[in-house]
Amino acid sequence: MCEKIIVLPSIATCVLGINTDTFITFHLDLMIKWRYSTEEQLKIVNGHNEWIRNAVKLNFYMFLTCAQDTLIKIWTNDLELHLVLNGHTQNVNSACLITNNEIASCSSDEIINVWV
Repeated sequence: MCEKIIVLPSIATCVLGINTDTFITFHLDLMIKWRYSTEEQLKIVNGHNEWIRNAVKLNFYMFLTCAQDTLIKIWTNDLELHLVLNGHTQNVNSACLITNNEIASCSSDEIINVWV
Protein backbone atom coordinates (compact mmCIF):
# COMPACT_ATOMS: atom_id res chain seq x y z
CA MET A 1 0.00 0.00 0.00
CA CYS A 2 1.27 3.49 -0.87
CA GLU A 3 2.08 5.43 2.30
CA LYS A 4 2.62 8.91 0.87
CA ILE A 5 2.37 10.69 -2.46
CA ILE A 6 4.74 13.57 -3.15
CA VAL A 7 3.94 15.68 -6.20
CA LEU A 8 7.09 16.43 -8.19
CA PRO A 9 7.76 19.61 -10.19
CA SER A 10 8.54 17.63 -13.37
CA ILE A 11 9.22 14.14 -14.70
CA ALA A 12 11.78 12.28 -12.60
CA THR A 13 14.19 9.87 -14.27
CA CYS A 14 15.29 8.20 -11.01
CA VAL A 15 15.27 8.52 -7.23
CA LEU A 16 18.00 7.77 -4.69
CA GLY A 17 17.58 7.29 -0.95
CA ILE A 18 20.21 9.04 1.18
CA ASN A 19 19.02 8.15 4.69
CA THR A 20 15.73 7.44 6.47
CA ASP A 21 14.45 11.00 5.99
CA THR A 22 16.26 12.29 2.90
CA PHE A 23 16.17 11.36 -0.79
CA ILE A 24 17.16 12.89 -4.12
CA THR A 25 15.08 12.98 -7.28
CA PHE A 26 16.60 13.50 -10.72
CA HIS A 27 14.72 15.57 -13.31
CA LEU A 28 16.19 16.07 -16.76
CA ASP A 29 19.39 17.92 -15.76
CA LEU A 30 18.30 18.89 -12.21
CA MET A 31 18.74 17.16 -8.86
CA ILE A 32 16.40 17.92 -5.96
CA LYS A 33 17.18 16.91 -2.37
CA TRP A 34 14.05 16.32 -0.27
CA ARG A 35 13.16 15.81 3.37
CA TYR A 36 10.66 12.95 3.40
CA SER A 37 8.94 13.80 6.70
CA THR A 38 8.01 17.35 5.64
CA GLU A 39 8.07 16.94 1.82
CA GLU A 40 10.36 19.99 1.80
CA GLN A 41 12.80 20.65 -1.05
CA LEU A 42 16.13 21.18 0.70
CA LYS A 43 18.32 21.96 -2.30
CA ILE A 44 18.11 22.14 -6.10
CA VAL A 45 21.23 21.76 -8.25
CA ASN A 46 21.82 21.71 -11.99
CA GLY A 47 23.65 18.38 -12.19
CA HIS A 48 24.40 17.91 -15.89
CA ASN A 49 23.93 19.63 -19.24
CA GLU A 50 21.69 16.82 -20.53
CA TRP A 51 19.27 14.22 -19.13
CA ILE A 52 20.48 12.37 -16.06
CA ARG A 53 20.10 8.68 -16.92
CA ASN A 54 21.08 6.95 -13.69
CA ALA A 55 22.20 7.52 -10.10
CA VAL A 56 24.12 5.09 -7.91
CA LYS A 57 24.91 5.31 -4.21
CA LEU A 58 28.65 4.75 -3.70
CA ASN A 59 28.83 4.85 0.10
CA PHE A 60 27.19 6.58 3.03
CA TYR A 61 28.50 10.00 1.90
CA MET A 62 28.63 9.97 -1.92
CA PHE A 63 26.76 8.98 -5.06
CA LEU A 64 27.33 9.21 -8.81
CA THR A 65 25.21 10.33 -11.73
CA CYS A 66 25.60 9.54 -15.41
CA ALA A 67 23.95 11.46 -18.21
CA GLN A 68 23.49 12.07 -21.88
CA ASP A 69 26.23 14.74 -21.74
CA THR A 70 28.81 11.84 -21.80
CA LEU A 71 29.89 12.52 -18.21
CA ILE A 72 29.85 10.67 -14.91
CA LYS A 73 29.83 12.94 -11.87
CA ILE A 74 30.52 12.01 -8.27
CA TRP A 75 28.64 14.06 -5.67
CA THR A 76 28.45 14.39 -1.92
CA ASN A 77 25.05 13.77 -0.35
CA ASP A 78 24.80 17.57 0.05
CA LEU A 79 24.83 17.88 -3.77
CA GLU A 80 28.36 19.26 -3.91
CA LEU A 81 30.36 18.14 -6.97
CA HIS A 82 33.36 16.03 -5.98
CA LEU A 83 34.73 14.60 -9.26
CA VAL A 84 33.97 14.42 -13.00
CA LEU A 85 34.82 11.30 -15.03
CA ASN A 86 35.18 12.03 -18.73
CA GLY A 87 35.88 9.12 -21.07
CA HIS A 88 32.79 8.32 -23.11
CA THR A 89 31.90 9.91 -26.44
CA GLN A 90 28.12 9.36 -26.28
CA ASN A 91 25.33 9.07 -23.69
CA VAL A 92 26.36 7.33 -20.48
CA ASN A 93 23.41 5.03 -19.90
CA SER A 94 24.30 3.31 -16.66
CA ALA A 95 27.01 2.76 -14.07
CA CYS A 96 27.61 0.52 -11.09
CA LEU A 97 30.01 0.06 -8.22
CA ILE A 98 32.14 -3.06 -8.83
CA THR A 99 34.34 -2.87 -5.72
CA ASN A 100 34.95 -0.17 -3.11
CA ASN A 101 37.19 1.70 -5.56
CA GLU A 102 36.06 0.59 -9.04
CA ILE A 103 33.13 1.87 -11.08
CA ALA A 104 31.94 0.42 -14.38
CA SER A 105 29.99 2.54 -16.88
CA CYS A 106 28.33 1.72 -20.18
CA SER A 107 27.56 4.12 -22.95
CA SER A 108 25.88 4.45 -26.33
CA ASP A 109 29.44 4.54 -27.71
CA GLU A 110 29.34 0.73 -27.18
CA ILE A 111 32.14 0.82 -24.62
CA ILE A 112 32.28 -0.23 -20.98
CA ASN A 113 34.78 1.80 -18.98
CA VAL A 114 36.14 0.65 -15.64
CA TRP A 115 37.20 3.57 -13.47
CA VAL A 116 39.71 3.12 -10.63
